[in-house]
Amino acid sequence: MIDEFLTLSKQYALSLNKIHLFSAGGPTYEWLYSYLNRHHNLVLKKSYPLEKKRAALTVEQVNDWFSLLNKVIQENNLTDRPAQIFNADESGMYKIFI
Repeated sequence: MIDEFLTLSKQYALSLNKIHLFSAGGPTYEWLYSYLNRHHNLVLKKSYPLEKKRAALTVEQVNDWFSLLNKVIQENNLTDRPAQIFNADESGMYKIFI
């Protein structure tokens, strides 16, 4: 995961023509930890494999879910009121807007 972040950071710097800002030719582990110290809202977390039952979703099921979500948003007149929408899953509510 860390190596992926460093690779993406390097690609982004190249796309902005800013690769010269890295003295080592690209971002290093030292650069990453310095970056994380400057941005306390970012944290490194270990990833966990997706459960088989969640990975078994089909494209049709995902599309059906988004169609249902769109219907609920339309029926409840929430299109222009995103602060009235909250996210929850099996582990509980993450954020509630009132």
